[in-house]
Amino acid sequence: MRLYESKDSSCCKRDLCSVVQDLQHINTNCLNTDIVLMLETGDVRSNMSSEKRFHTQAPIVKRYADVIANECPKAFIIVCTTPIDCMTLKETGWYDPRKLLGSLAVPEMRASTLAAKALSLEPWYTRVPCVGGTEGETLVPLFSKAVEYFDFTEHNAHMLTDVVRQAAEAVSRCDGPCAKAADLSEAHALYGLVTKVAHALLCHDVPRVTGFVETDPSTQLVSPAKYFAQYVDIGGSGIRKTLGLPHMSPFEIQMMHFALMELPVRFKMVNKWCQKFVFAAGPHDAYRHNFFTPKPYERFDDCAYANVVG
Repeated sequence: MRLYESKDSSCCKRDLCSVVQDLQHINTNCLNTDIVLMLETGDVRSNMSSEKRFHTQAPIVKRYADVIANECPKAFIIVCTTPIDCMTLKETGWYDPRKLLGSLAVPEMRASTLAAKALSLEPWYTRVPCVGGTEGETLVPLFSKAVEYFDFTEHNAHMLTDVVRQAAEAVSRCDGPCAKAADLSEAHALYGLVTKVAHALLCHDVPRVTGFVETDPSTQLVSPAKYFAQYVDIGGSGIRKTLGLPHMSPFEIQMMHFALMELPVRFKMVNKWCQKFVFAAGPHDAYRHNFFTPKPYERFDDCAYANVVG
């Protein structure tokens, strides 16, 4: 396991070097890695607009993608950046939709825990899959799937959905021990997803996973959104097929309809960014060529590596 930071983190209150100081003793690195977990930078805050967060994250995701293409091109990549639209960039040249999964582990954990508390059940009795997008009004938690043969009233489902959608913003307002607790809960959710993916890649039986993926044109699901969160089947070669959406309640269908109308608008934002920096002719051709041409591997500011060298 190795930890890489995309840029100088001096503006971030998290002391990453002290947290991961012991990583230098772990005898693995990025070369030929099987699973890569791409986390967001500390510079992104939930109170930013979706467009501003995308413009902040897209160059960083591109830089990571270059390293992955050089060091571990066959790795299965789990993207946890926000907005998730960053993962739809294909300009690196190694894009493989079977090896790319956008994570919904955190909102699913929150939704499942809320459902369990509302029903006075232990958390492991409930599972609330999330479909559509990964944040805001595009995120659709399927509370109708929390417990078999039970469905929340529309009023209760609406309230729980609002709590899940606003959780990231509520967490961003925390500081001190509360912020650290939020980081730990997110790490717990991602640990569960990575474990499932690892078991699936080893061809072990695992429950169906929901993820933000490219729509499979061979399926019967017709959608205006090229990417959205749905059930996927993962095997030894990666994502074997997308399973589409389950049966949903009328309230969930209404939310999903809005999400499928909103997601193509965000995808247009990605295309607009690519048109500006990749395809349009202008005075910045040299810069675009330098930025979008995959580069040889350059070591990141790796805290553990810096400790060894120093």
